[in-house]
Amino acid sequence: MKHLFVVLFLTLTVGLFARNEIKSTDEVYRQKDILTVQATEDSKIEAPSGSSAPTKLVDKRPQAGSVKKRLKSISFGTTEWTLSNDVVVVFRPTEFKENEIAFEASSWGGYSKVSTSELPSAYLINDVMKRNGFDNVSYADIQKQLSGKSVNLEASMSELTENLKGRSSAQDFETLLQLIYLNFQKPYSKDEANFSSTIDKARTYAANRANNTQEIFADSVMMKWNMYDKRCIIFDEAMLKDVSYHKVLDIFNKRFSAANDFTFVFIGNIDPEDANIEKLICTWLGSLPKGRTEDASTQAFNHPKGAYTSRFGTKVGADVAVNTLRYYAPMEYSWANLVNMHIIEYIAKYRCMEKAKGATPLDVKSFIDKYPTETGVLSIQFNCNPKAREAIVRLIKEEVKRLIKEGASSEDFIKAKETMLDKYDADIQDNRYWASSLVRYYLYGKDYINDYRNWIDFITLESIRDTLDKLVVSENIFEVSMQKEK
Repeated sequence: MKHLFVVLFLTLTVGLFARNEIKSTDEVYRQKDILTVQATEDSKIEAPSGSSAPTKLVDKRPQAGSVKKRLKSISFGTTEWTLSNDVVVVFRPTEFKENEIAFEASSWGGYSKVSTSELPSAYLINDVMKRNGFDNVSYADIQKQLSGKSVNLEASMSELTENLKGRSSAQDFETLLQLIYLNFQKPYSKDEANFSSTIDKARTYAANRANNTQEIFADSVMMKWNMYDKRCIIFDEAMLKDVSYHKVLDIFNKRFSAANDFTFVFIGNIDPEDANIEKLICTWLGSLPKGRTEDASTQAFNHPKGAYTSRFGTKVGADVAVNTLRYYAPMEYSWANLVNMHIIEYIAKYRCMEKAKGATPLDVKSFIDKYPTETGVLSIQFNCNPKAREAIVRLIKEEVKRLIKEGASSEDFIKAKETMLDKYDADIQDNRYWASSLVRYYLYGKDYINDYRNWIDFITLESIRDTLDKLVVSENIFEVSMQKEK
């Protein structure tokens, strides 16, 4: 149960975070995998005990499509196909891992296309669909068929997108394609027992989090940050009462109904010049349903203007003050600002850790919201002794002002850039990083393979100070603190 998540902030973020990971709102602030228990990715799946395994995942091979357009990208080293059903497939052969094919696909839509009344059901989709079958094949039968194979695939939804992500060995590539195919068929409607089990776990989690200081604080910050918007829903027993199994299936079916609205990316031990690969792709992806393409519906969440301060008490937990401090302002979603904000995150953390010794743990994040309006945010969150809270907040604010006035030290600047470049050099040798980066390129038009690396070199001490000044000069400061009631 270590992968339990709840919404912290309802922002529509596409940013650069610590460790050079590319994360969007769904992956950081909008993650909805409430009850996920992940299997070891590289392990083979063992069949559940019971009846014998089905003969095959799909009863009848679908009528294959064809490739109608072929393109090559020199800068990415990729091959792109457009199939007869307008599905776009992107390949990049690599030798990073001897026997791995990483896969990712996304399309616009996500929770933004779900009505407010159906959001509770939508928010449990990621967990419910992990244990649900498709077409006429139950979840248990799928697991039996996958026994002994090195393959996994998970479907998910986020605020702005619906997604598929997985991997396989070269030998089990067709099985991966069959699983992708099944996700675009009507969900199996008789896995109610698994749904009930998921809800039972969710109720236990909801009861536990009601007594968890960090969860209480996260809920309060989410509501205050988004000014109690009606689409901000706290994960509790009341929410779970509004979750419907058949609504979950219906929402999923609608969001995964048009394969031509997705871009499918395959990275690793795969050769697009192989005739058998083309045959498999045309069979399992070329036969997928074609439908209407669409954009996400950006929800206009509002944040407080000017200086906002809120202090409140809780009856549970230890005698510790939990705090968050955010600077935010309108900011263009550009490479210069994205990389500047990323470096600011590193430097602000170095400086705050040095000056605010009593703030532990201290977490610093920077990002730029792309939707609904382009906004830069520097977020600093920490725990401390309640008696030291005011002094630590003052030290942090003073340190931010000092960064603007004096700029970052050359030592901190070089250290931050070296950390980012080291992480990039490691990431660029990873199939999953390539898959994620290419999907985001097709979604957002940002090249995280080539441009990101180049922009790190272009950033200067002066550009960092200018970007930080934009954040602070707006005088938008969001400050929330919670401690145990006496």
